[in-house]
Amino acid sequence: ALAAGLAASNAHSTPAVPSATASAVVPVAAPPEPAVQSVSSHAVRTLEDAVADMVKPMLQRWIDDNMPRIIEKALRNEVGQPGGGGTKPPGT
Repeated sequence: ALAAGLAASNAHSTPAVPSATASAVVPVAAPPEPAVQSVSSHAVRTLEDAVADMVKPMLQRWIDDNMPRIIEKALRNEVGQPGGGGTKPPGT
C-alpha cells in the first residue's frame, strides 16, 4: 500500500531532478588502464642494470691494468714500421 501511494504521488508531481533509477544511465568511457602501472625508474631494476653495475668496476680495473701496455705496444709497432709510421694504410 505504501509503494502504491508513493507511485501515485510521483505520477502527479514532476521531480525537479530526475532520479537515477528513472533516467537512463549513460556510462562514461574511462581511459584504459595501462597493463603496467608507471613506476619511478629508480624503483625498478632490471637484471641488465644489476649486471652492468657489477661489470663496470671489473672492466675499469682491466682497462687500468692493461691499457698502458696495449697503447705502448701499438705505438712501438707504428713507430717500428718502415717510413716512420707515417704511411697510410693500404686502400686509402
